[in-house]
Amino acid sequence: MEWRIHVKEVTASTNEDALGGAHGDVFAARLQTAGRGRGAHTWEGSSGKSLAMSAVLCVSCVPPAYAATLPLVAGLAVLEALRKAAGRSLPEAGVKWPNDVLVAGKKIAGILCRRDGDNVIVGIGVNVKKQDFSGDVAQRAVSLEEAGVDVSVDGFRDIVLGCLRELYGEWIERGSSLDGGEGSSKMPESIFLKLRAADLLKNRRVRLMRLDGDPQPLEGDCGGIAPDGSLLVAGERVWAGEAVACDNFCPVSFSFGFPAEF
Repeated sequence: MEWRIHVKEVTASTNEDALGGAHGDVFAARLQTAGRGRGAHTWEGSSGKSLAMSAVLCVSCVPPAYAATLPLVAGLAVLEALRKAAGRSLPEAGVKWPNDVLVAGKKIAGILCRRDGDNVIVGIGVNVKKQDFSGDVAQRAVSLEEAGVDVSVDGFRDIVLGCLRELYGEWIERGSSLDGGEGSSKMPESIFLKLRAADLLKNRRVRLMRLDGDPQPLEGDCGGIAPDGSLLVAGERVWAGEAVACDNFCPVSFSFGFPAEF
């Protein structure tokens, strides 16, 4: 698979630019003025200091439940790219289910995926160079530069795309062989084992508010990511909600499934 990269100096949202794109298209911008995280969250970034891009990947040949694991695959790709750019292991870096990458408890990257016909648009935002964040974002965010990784925005983009292409290849190969029956939502074991090793919530105690209308929070030990991409909390399989780890780890919010964006 070859990427076709389209770059703008300024855009409102690369995720919006990617609507209607073809498999392998990548839309990037030096400055994104209306970048979004999940829900009502925004993604901040200064011109030339952040990676903002959206890659279009075909999912027409995989079951919907399997396709919903793609944000985790994208998060793992960013984590692997971070390690490659650093040229060393980064024990304090990991994936926060389902769509963030953290270093030393601070957010360095976020993923926003949305379905677009037969494709999924994989939006990726990464803080590459040190910048002045506003408000409490400054306490919760970190850049590659601050983590000791010296790489250009375009250079890191290419590393991420290389990792994403490799992981997507493994992921789509398994997915295209599934018939939608039992076990058809489980990601490849090779990817799952990497995610388990990088899981920042596993073995922590979390308090979770479900999004199904139940006002009672669910609190208990987190068993981590399951092979189908769900999260195990207090022995229950969780698909959507918001949670805070109870051991002073950073707040965790998440959603899972396959609405327009997740």
